[in-house]
Amino acid sequence: MELKMRIMFIKTLLLSLFVIYILVSAPTSLADGSDRIPVQSCFKDCGSRTSADCNRYCVRIHYSGGSCQAKPGGAILCCCS
Repeated sequence: MELKMRIMFIKTLLLSLFVIYILVSAPTSLADGSDRIPVQSCFKDCGSRTSADCNRYCVRIHYSGGSCQAKPGGAILCCCS
């Protein structure tokens, strides 16, 4: 009986260590905000979007903000910064 108790204890200990390892090694980028993308990215065609719409959209996908901008060739693009 004592042997079964020891085996159960060791199994529980190993499982606990595994769970702790998973929790510690999990990515923390979502928590600290470091997942923001630093480069500017422009999306094709602003369409009927206004700069305020672009700004809201860009913030939602982890950029700092955005606006509609005219680019060479006359295209108006929604650009995230």
